[in-house]
Amino acid sequence: MPPTDTSYMLTIAQIRWILREDIRIEAMRDIINPRNAHAVDKFNSMVNNYNARVAEFRYAVQDMEYAQREIEAMRDQIAWEAAHEARRWNAQGSQ
Repeated sequence: MPPTDTSYMLTIAQIRWILREDIRIEAMRDIINPRNAHAVDKFNSMVNNYNARVAEFRYAVQDMEYAQREIEAMRDQIAWEAAHEARRWNAQGSQ
């Protein structure tokens, strides 16, 4: 996970985190029940954390390209896991 400080270049691992979280957020967006406060709070917390870390960042182009290739190979798995997590949040908040 990248820090909120923007004064240095991101590592490949930090770029991967950003790309992964972007996929997770998109996968969860339509699954989160807007009437479920627990699920909405969990999702909003995740989005706020993401936004705080990606508002402005620097990276080497070759590092971004490498990370993109790695993450794209796992896109379906990441999205499936995120959807499963969103459904779990929905279920937890409805108890």
